[in-house]
Amino acid sequence: MAIQNRDVKLLWGKAAGRCSICRIPLVSSTGDSEVPSNVIVGEMAHIVGEKHSTNSPRGISKLPEENRNDYANLILLCPNDHTIIDKDENEWPVERLHVIKREHELWVEEQLGSKLDEKTRIYDDFIDRVALTFELEHWEYLCDNLFRQIMPVDFPDGVYQLGFEHFRAIMPGKEPDFETALEALIVHSRVYVDHYLSEAKMTPGDPRIMARRRYRDDTDEDFLKHQALVDVHNKWERNCTMLLFNCVHALNLFADEVRKKLRPNFFIRQGKFCVHDFMGLMGASMVETWHLPERYFTKEDLDGPLRESGDTNTE
Repeated sequence: MAIQNRDVKLLWGKAAGRCSICRIPLVSSTGDSEVPSNVIVGEMAHIVGEKHSTNSPRGISKLPEENRNDYANLILLCPNDHTIIDKDENEWPVERLHVIKREHELWVEEQLGSKLDEKTRIYDDFIDRVALTFELEHWEYLCDNLFRQIMPVDFPDGVYQLGFEHFRAIMPGKEPDFETALEALIVHSRVYVDHYLSEAKMTPGDPRIMARRRYRDDTDEDFLKHQALVDVHNKWERNCTMLLFNCVHALNLFADEVRKKLRPNFFIRQGKFCVHDFMGLMGASMVETWHLPERYFTKEDLDGPLRESGDTNTE
């Protein structure tokens, strides 16, 4: 299905006829008698590729093909930037293009003197920050690494910065359920990162923060002392899993609130965010599985004694 006239008008109008990346005018007006003036040079680029194919940039997605020519999946660009984003999909993923589009349209409103809805603006800012902090466009890859206690070195800074920005923000209170869900996500992610870092270490030049495993450095022949160190690590590891599950549960509650009133299509093609156990470590099944946490683990769960491997009930 071709791009509908309504979507064309929305896209060009909200972008004010300028490239959403470099912001140059997309209508030529040279005034040269040899060159026609008022020539349209802008291109309506697809954020998710028009076809579900590897031949279509960013084309592999759950977004139905019948929705890919809608305004929500289009971004207005100059030919140069259109070529750039399609040549390097890793540098220009779907969510980054959505952020660029939204920021450009806000810039247009500011330049034209339109009165912005501050409620929408501050909420949109935090929605974008969450998407970038938790790398939602590549969530399965990030979560699988976190599940295996492999944390990207820049992840804690992103979580802490998000919390600091939220602490300073003056929230309008117009969407209390959204604000509650955002705060819960920030709190649970901070608790998870704090716990992870309590028994993890960074090595210069390594982009990962890995488990410290103190018991491996113990040269004492005292069996009881060594076993105590092993127990400390095992409990840390188990609680990392529980706290990660809490983060994922909070993330899904946050996404639900975003979709209700603010952004109905917020990562709708991904659906629920799951804990991806690529190697089947939970339960030692060695079979790739996905876990969807349905509740929060409590302090009593975290303080409880170690149980048999894989006995992490999320129901």
